Amino acid sequence: MKKQILKSSDGFTLVELLVALFVFALVASLSMRFLYQTIESKSAIETRSGMLQEMRVARTLLKMDMLHIVHRPSRGRFGAVPKQSFQVGQPKNGQPFLTFVRGGANNPGNYQPKSQLQHVSYLFKDKKLIRRVRARLDPSAETPTAEQTILSDISALGIQFHVDGFWQNRLAASASGIVSLPKAVSITFTREPHGKIEHTFVVAAGNIS
Repeated sequence: MKKQILKSSDGFTLVELLVALFVFALVASLSMRFLYQTIESKSAIETRSGMLQEMRVARTLLKMDMLHIVHRPSRGRFGAVPKQSFQVGQPKNGQPFLTFVRGGANNPGNYQPKSQLQHVSYLFKDKKLIRRVRARLDPSAETPTAEQTILSDISALGIQFHVDGFWQNRLAASASGIVSLPKAVSITFTREPHGKIEHTFVVAAGNIS
């Protein structure tokens, strides 16, 4: 008599289902953790890349501004002419700490008559380094200004000036009240996660052509 082998057609047992569910849950958990870490790492890389790009743009703007400073006092909104064209101070919330006139401003195509001189100020406000440009070199009371945030999330900012071989926190005026241009300007700021960062810019004053 041949023995007949019987095959079960009842499906999986409860133990087999539990084991399968446990393995599936484990794999799903590991996959979700890997996916979360990947997304988090990508976000961190994008954030840091954006911060580095912001610092590169800020450094380029400051470098070009310092290289194009000219000796040209700019009148105030009510006609007053300052004795010096290069006005400095220490960064205070909302107050300009660096004000000057620069040349070499872009005028694409020269389609409209426009001066290549610009009145530029830098100020530290709400943890931001802001570059402010006036629409006209010698303004009226209604002349608008344009502000551009070039650095954000700054916890501290300082400035020094290189004069006669020494770094100083301020510029002294001569007996006639004129402030001479420094040879270089150093701007230091603290920003997480990079910490304290210092940039030094050469000041190359030119004449008005």
